[in-house]
Amino acid sequence: MNRIVLKHLTFLGSGVEPATIEFGPGLNVIYGASDTGKSFILDAILFMLGAPGLRSIPEAQEYATVLLGIEVNDGPYTLTRSTSGGTCRGYLGLVKEIPDEDPVLKLSPKHSAGRKDTISGFLLSQINLDGRMLRKNVRNDLVSLSFRNIAHLSIVDETQMVSVAPPFFTGQVVTKTAELSTLRLLLDGDDDSLLVPEESDEARRISRGKREVLQQVLGNLSRSIEGAPEPPILYRQLALLDGSIMEYTQSLEASVSQRDVMLKERERLLEEARRNRRARARADELIARFGLLMRQYDSDLARLNAVQETGTLLSLFKPGVCVFCGAAVEHQVMAEHTVREAADFAASVAAEREKTEELRRDLVGTVEDLREQRQIFEEALLTLESSLEAQRDELTALDEQLRPREAELSALLSKKAEIERFLAVHAQIADIQDLAFGFDSIPAAGRTQAPARWPSDAALEDLAITIREMLEAWQVLDSGSVEIDKHIEDLVVSGEPRSARGKGMRSILHAAFTASFAKHALDRNAQHPGFVVLDSPLVTFREPDAVPEDGKFGEDVMSHSVHAAFYRYLDASFDGQAIVMENTTPPPQLSPDAVVVKFTKRRDRGRYGFFPQTNLSAQGDLSWLDGADRPGRDFL
Repeated sequence: MNRIVLKHLTFLGSGVEPATIEFGPGLNVIYGASDTGKSFILDAILFMLGAPGLRSIPEAQEYATVLLGIEVNDGPYTLTRSTSGGTCRGYLGLVKEIPDEDPVLKLSPKHSAGRKDTISGFLLSQINLDGRMLRKNVRNDLVSLSFRNIAHLSIVDETQMVSVAPPFFTGQVVTKTAELSTLRLLLDGDDDSLLVPEESDEARRISRGKREVLQQVLGNLSRSIEGAPEPPILYRQLALLDGSIMEYTQSLEASVSQRDVMLKERERLLEEARRNRRARARADELIARFGLLMRQYDSDLARLNAVQETGTLLSLFKPGVCVFCGAAVEHQVMAEHTVREAADFAASVAAEREKTEELRRDLVGTVEDLREQRQIFEEALLTLESSLEAQRDELTALDEQLRPREAELSALLSKKAEIERFLAVHAQIADIQDLAFGFDSIPAAGRTQAPARWPSDAALEDLAITIREMLEAWQVLDSGSVEIDKHIEDLVVSGEPRSARGKGMRSILHAAFTASFAKHALDRNAQHPGFVVLDSPLVTFREPDAVPEDGKFGEDVMSHSVHAAFYRYLDASFDGQAIVMENTTPPPQLSPDAVVVKFTKRRDRGRYGFFPQTNLSAQGDLSWLDGADRPGRDFL
């Protein structure tokens, strides 16, 4: 059987170490820490298999070329493509650098019916699916099969893995009919090339004008979001942006709270400084007033000294009217009077002087106390002013930290608004497409709509048996039925639709469908790419306390050995190539042929991630907002 085997994925750039990962023909497990580029590998594989664009992440900015080594029926090839898109070139052999010789293949990224010089045409020709036609709508309009029509049945990203959409559909209404035709082609081997489109009638001629108007509106809306990612990518970006916005908001709230605490402390220090200044001013005022009083005391003491000296001198002059009592000479007893009066005068002056000196001594003590208090206030003010200056520097530094984060938050909010606008336009486009689809669905007069063309019941039953056997091998299902119900258009396990399960069960059931679909084709030598790529099929599991008695597993319920059984089955019993990206650690008892790569997200231990750690971009770069997810965040 013709099949495609992925051999290696390599990124090349000028001045940077190549980023590469090897794939074996059997089980490949890439596991480890989040934000190390595991899901980016899936994205890059899709890009090299014909997806229109590769998302931009900071780690890949220095890389210009992507190489995908594949082994097909014609031999080994290495496909190369610029990271910005465009033509894909192919070289014979498996190489990890651009050969000097001219390429043997030049493949357009855009699919075109009947052409093999496109990525899609080349890949389809390798698995004998080129030239097949699919039913596009209920009017039996046909479209050429492209590799993108079958990619979702082989490559499942994390969003698809947990989606409530059936595992055989992408969830896009406008492509559902073609996807159902693809499922029938791969299961029954029959395409829709023999279908004859319905003839137009009067009702269709009337609706044609309406469709043309809708097409004009669709054209205007499509141009308004030209270059924007598809809704699933936008929703992932929006979820990551919401997480980033929450982180920035929480960080800013913490910093703002810290700033508020600092401002309150600053206000307290300022108020304390104001109190100390007022106290110092009062002390200065009292010292000044007491200085006046001190000068008054000094003046009084000087006056008393002068009076005392004057009294002593007066006692030496000739008799006359007494200067102390005013008595005339004749009424004086000169000897006694002068001595007594002089003694009384001296005693009075001495008493007044002693009292004044006592008051002055008290005042000196008071002034000294005031000066000590003023010194205390002065020292406290110096300490407060030093604290205020240090706090001012801290506030300035905090404001300098806040400004770029506020700018980054503003950029995140602007990007979120842009993404929400893109999603709103996508929703408008979907609504208008549904309306246009309704016009396409108007049956011609006297005719009924052609029924949905599902695969045969036998093919669906065979596939369901394969899924059931795989679920039992994975120890997800102990007993119970598995069927693909055409009426509810879902995978039904133990009587319960997959869409009604929790995320953990939806993931493992989607993985089981994808792997079983490949195994079903490989066992029957039917057309299939031959490989499956599964992103995070186990990460949402929650181990139970016990296995239910009825053997049925509800939301997020898995047996203890599911992880080990899952990997061991793909290692030993799956004949195709399986590439699994997962956070959980695989069991140690895998075969020597299994390729197991661990991304540690540690610069000092093991392999950091897909891109060499020496090339990692600086933190805080917001360039990822221009078209993809958060830096280093798993994407698909």
